[in-house]
Amino acid sequence: LAALDRIAARVGPDGRALVITHGGVISAVTAGVLELDGGRWPLARVLNTSLTTIEVGEHARVHTFNDDSHLDEAERDGYRTGSATHVVLMRHGQTEANAAGIWQGSLPGVLDETGRSQAEALADTAPHLDALYASPLQRAIDTAAPLAAKRGLSIETRDDLAEMSMGKWEGMTTAEIESGYPDVWSTLYRHGEDVPRGLDGETFGGVAERMRQAIEAIIADHAGETVGVVSHGAALRAFLGTVVGFGFQGRNVVPSMANTAVSRIVASDRGTALATFNVRP
Repeated sequence: LAALDRIAARVGPDGRALVITHGGVISAVTAGVLELDGGRWPLARVLNTSLTTIEVGEHARVHTFNDDSHLDEAERDGYRTGSATHVVLMRHGQTEANAAGIWQGSLPGVLDETGRSQAEALADTAPHLDALYASPLQRAIDTAAPLAAKRGLSIETRDDLAEMSMGKWEGMTTAEIESGYPDVWSTLYRHGEDVPRGLDGETFGGVAERMRQAIEAIIADHAGETVGVVSHGAALRAFLGTVVGFGFQGRNVVPSMANTAVSRIVASDRGTALATFNVRP
């Protein structure tokens, strides 16, 4: 990471730099930001000409990994391993609540005009899918619908793909939560304790385990296939922590996926690896 720090110093605090280098270097830098502990390697092979975006600074984070969206589907083969199962993770489109800064949690959510356009774009750009799953919340189903229609797939909903329950915070803005629940907010975001959201909601760790079990069940049912999953920002980030090895306190090494962004994991007899992260249509 020292080389990136030197580049960042040259371009300034708001600058951007394009670095053309090698797959091993990109993997090593990504691993450093993710603070991998040297155990099982959870990153798939970096594709030729793929793009990885890293924010450098006191709190480095991986914004995108292995973005292959400019490649034809047939060229996206660098991370294929025999009869591996691919899970294409997609966040729902933008909702009215997203735009207003409201915490939705288990509320249904309604796609706004931008969200509907995002869902249509996702339907045009998502990879080949053999099956399609979605959270039962309306914003996820409405995002999956154009994709299902264009690919001739049915949508199978699973309760365990739903967003993290935010308890009493659902329907509130961040400012309202901070002022109304200062002690819980401080416990979570200043002291880093993974307590239930909104007093009676879920924890990051609880959602991570729920999502892990859901994805593992889907993989078991679709061995060797490519399966789409439409879910939610907090739920997907918690699950991805189980793949690359971070928990609640380490979650900020990656952002929540953008609306309708795509991340892909590959499951094989060698384990589960992250192939792409936060790739926008």
